[in-house]
Amino acid sequence: MPLFRCDTCGCVENTAMGLFHDRDADYWPENVRGRVLCSACAPATRADGQATGYGAWHGQLARRAAAGMLVDQRGHLWHRDETGRPASVQIGGEAR
Repeated sequence: MPLFRCDTCGCVENTAMGLFHDRDADYWPENVRGRVLCSACAPATRADGQATGYGAWHGQLARRAAAGMLVDQRGHLWHRDETGRPASVQIGGEAR
């Protein structure tokens, strides 16, 4: 399950549950475009007013801080002791 750190609140979020894959799409408001956001911090509507399903925590995972987790070159989070990490994954630093 790919995880990322929310740019607004710093929590751990699943890439399928928050605003991650389509973050650069033109339908997001300018102040949101390009940012990765958890379901709670992502806007409830797109720039055209269409509802997104975001704006509240989804409840599928416990909400927790990403501090201390490792970040790879794609922005995905890894636990320090995680086994099975592919050799192609390059850790670029630690989440704040």
